[in-house]
Amino acid sequence: MPTAADPMLGDAKAGATKAAVCGACHGIDGNPSDHQYPKLAGQNEAYIVRQLEAFKSQQRKNPIMLGFASALSVTDMHDIGAYFATKTSLPGVADAKLLDRGQAVYRGGDATLNVPACMACHGPDGHGMAGTGFPQLGSQWTDYVTAKLTDW
Repeated sequence: MPTAADPMLGDAKAGATKAAVCGACHGIDGNPSDHQYPKLAGQNEAYIVRQLEAFKSQQRKNPIMLGFASALSVTDMHDIGAYFATKTSLPGVADAKLLDRGQAVYRGGDATLNVPACMACHGPDGHGMAGTGFPQLGSQWTDYVTAKLTDW
């Protein structure tokens, strides 16, 4: 039986059916139209499993996600994660005024603010690092990333 620490154990085909309910908020292909919901398309399986387990255990608080995650087995979580990992995240729209600063922080961090380079954990191309469970940030909604960074 898979565990959250096991990478890439899900069945994407089984996950397609299990992920149907996720489509209401996250989009059937993992690309939601509403910026309050994160893009799951292209996200690595390990990260999705870890987040679902955090919602289920209430380490990550969200009453809506608690309701969905509570019914999932570890196998279900891996299957859903595998399904979304096979999807392609649609590109976002960057604010040209912020792009240079964002690239600089992503690639080199900001020593004056004690902020490490984002790419150290999320990879040079923003696709995350599946083996470590760090999420894909590339193509994610700006609003969502801003909210999560504020929470963090």
